Amino acid sequence: MLFLAKLLGFSLLLFACQKWVMMGYELILLLAMFLLSKGSGPFPAYYDSAYRIIPFLALVLATPGLSPRRRLLSLLGGLSAFWAIDLLSFMVWGAPPSRGLGDGASKAHYLYSLFWELAGHWVLPILLWIIAAHRQLGELLLSSDPQSSEDAKATQA
Repeated sequence: MLFLAKLLGFSLLLFACQKWVMMGYELILLLAMFLLSKGSGPFPAYYDSAYRIIPFLALVLATPGLSPRRRLLSLLGGLSAFWAIDLLSFMVWGAPPSRGLGDGASKAHYLYSLFWELAGHWVLPILLWIIAAHRQLGELLLSSDPQSSEDAKATQA
């Protein structure tokens, strides 16, 4: 129950600071794009991955039992995954397509964006969190089920 309260608290805090979180995320993307293109813009419009890092950040920050080092490495690894995917998207497509099919985007670009919208924006934050906190998740699930906790204690004795 404490995990859910912490998750709610971190989520509300991060959504309240959403503009700052997005600016930080996009600043690093812009810097990388500047260095990769050797300063010769134009720089593309941003994908909205900055919105999707908020659930990932909240999940990692709220997870009980993560050491500070593990938490920091998890945050850096997860953010690096989002940045790498966005940079790759920029290098391949240049800009996100419009939401309507037939507005100048190729079908491949449109399908990729739909896939990224589903997999990257909704599955990736949870998948990265599971990878980062798989041990703690097992403990969290065991501690929330009284029968499982009793079984675990009995097997340890």
